[in-house]
Amino acid sequence: MAPEGDKSMPALIGVVLGSHSDVKRMEKGLERLRSMRVSFEMCIASAHRTPERLAEWLRGAEARGVRVVIAGAGAAAHLPGVVASKTLLPVIGVPFNASPLGGTDALYSIVQMPPGIPVATVGIDSAENAAVLALHILAIGEPSIREKLRAYRAGWQGKIAEQNEQLYEAYPEARPGAKDVDLAQEMPPEPRPVKDAVRSGIQAVPSRPEGPVRPGGKMIWKVDPERPELEAIEEAVDILLDGGVIAVPTDTVYGLLADATNPRAVERLYELKGRDRDKPIAVLIDSEQLFHTLTVETPEKVEELIDLFWPGPLTLVTRKRGAALHAVSSGESLGLRVPDNLLALGLINMLSRPVAATSANLAGEKDLRTASEIAGRFGRKIDMILDTGPLTEIGSSTVLSLVEQPFRILREGPISRDELKAVLGDLLA
Repeated sequence: MAPEGDKSMPALIGVVLGSHSDVKRMEKGLERLRSMRVSFEMCIASAHRTPERLAEWLRGAEARGVRVVIAGAGAAAHLPGVVASKTLLPVIGVPFNASPLGGTDALYSIVQMPPGIPVATVGIDSAENAAVLALHILAIGEPSIREKLRAYRAGWQGKIAEQNEQLYEAYPEARPGAKDVDLAQEMPPEPRPVKDAVRSGIQAVPSRPEGPVRPGGKMIWKVDPERPELEAIEEAVDILLDGGVIAVPTDTVYGLLADATNPRAVERLYELKGRDRDKPIAVLIDSEQLFHTLTVETPEKVEELIDLFWPGPLTLVTRKRGAALHAVSSGESLGLRVPDNLLALGLINMLSRPVAATSANLAGEKDLRTASEIAGRFGRKIDMILDTGPLTEIGSSTVLSLVEQPFRILREGPISRDELKAVLGDLLA
């Protein structure tokens, strides 16, 4: 995208976003830069899907004179950290409210970077603050930008003075040094009593307008896959914490999910599925950090796989740490995946635990693609179904074993052998 702002200046600020939908979330920051006539350039590049484009833009941006990078991302929010790892330019991360968790997941992902790869992080959806912080960094060596910031601050002082006058017009007795104010005359009339639903100025959260649908007595909750209700996720998490089993769509198939740290819940999952106990169950996680927590080593090239294909349909089977998650895998290895699905990621993040996940079907039968099919097959045996509509024919994830070298593909799925070979080379059998 062409540079914006003062065309007589080189673009001093680079703005990178993971998708076009994020442009609107960055709008206030872009308008602040425009209003102060500071040039910037923009690029849309995914840390996972188009890493080459991201790296190319970063190299070129520095050569073109960009001195600060603003990177915005939501949900898993890997982009700012990846940008920081690939440049020595200062990077400012903007966590977007693009998930059921209100952006807190993005905030944690951006702010908790490993030593040596810092990202200056502003508040959730605080694009304007990111722009102003970038200007503060530039102002160290640019007197003209420093003067623009002085004018910006002065403008705020004027606004505050104006607001104070409005305040004292409404409450003259509150003006510092005010005397002899007739409070009986100036005070507004007593407010009318409020209903019990509102106390201390905080309105009670309304109950679900229609409540969940329960065909056959089993809960099916229809959920928007792009903006899933927080209440639906909270209820699903409560069920998982109580040892329940739920059906949830992922980026591949509908899955049966249980708390991976609860042996009884995992045992129930095996029974529902009709799965042999000697076959491990895959585990869904929500971050690379959790991957490193559960495993004892990160083999060569695995970081590149994670960067390219997570979140996404790639399950990595690797050596686990001690007796971690013994209920889902009694052996030395564990199959881990970060799903590319807002609903599933939000649920895992709120649960704050890894989730045991297996396709929502009986062992040996075809995958079930709709909530009604799952309800028909399992009836009252599962506790809740989150319904986002029929899933597309993506199929189960690709499963790659990292336990020994050369690595082996245990099941080929959406991520092809050629794609893995391009990263792993001779490390792939």
